[in-house]
Amino acid sequence: MRVEKSLLMDAIGTENAMLESSLEACERQISTLASALSDTGLQSEAYQAVRERITTLRIPLAKAQHNVFEALHDDNDQNSGAVSALPETSPGVADTDEAQERIYALESANDGYRRQIDEVAALGLDTGEIVVGCQPLIEANQQVIDELNDVILQIQAYADASSGYYSDTEAAMQTLAAADQSLQLPLGRRLRRPELGGDGRRGVWGLAGGGQA
Repeated sequence: MRVEKSLLMDAIGTENAMLESSLEACERQISTLASALSDTGLQSEAYQAVRERITTLRIPLAKAQHNVFEALHDDNDQNSGAVSALPETSPGVADTDEAQERIYALESANDGYRRQIDEVAALGLDTGEIVVGCQPLIEANQQVIDELNDVILQIQAYADASSGYYSDTEAAMQTLAAADQSLQLPLGRRLRRPELGGDGRRGVWGLAGGGQA
């Protein structure tokens, strides 16, 4: 499992900046729709259907879209926080394979120190001096091995938990899909989600055809 911490956090930061702009656009849209309801030109009985459509369909859709943007922004923050807390195995990277390779190297070094002690003992010589020289190195290496094993566990725990970071977004998307279906927008105006790559994050949603309600 490899997490490109720097790249992923930069991508999340860029996406959240886009989401903030989308949230502002949604808020303006909701405000415009709400203002239309109080427009004196739409108060007559002839415009009753228009008012009902705004109240029951367009405003709920705009709010549902706003909730998706907001949930995705919050979920991105949660993901970014978890990524930033991961220990690095090399600059900007948390990689279980890198950690495991270092463990193998340190274990091999410790095996070599133990062989040296065993060889001296096999010759019937006093091992006291070589033990004094090798044992601190073995213990220091073992401490690093233990730390690296903990690093691997932390990275694996992030991988296991990462799919759950976007549960709020998924729930908001379901509500949005229901609101979109109720409005029965033409196909060209349906909501779409661009693909943003293979890093497992959700993409930014937007209204095809200009984003007007």
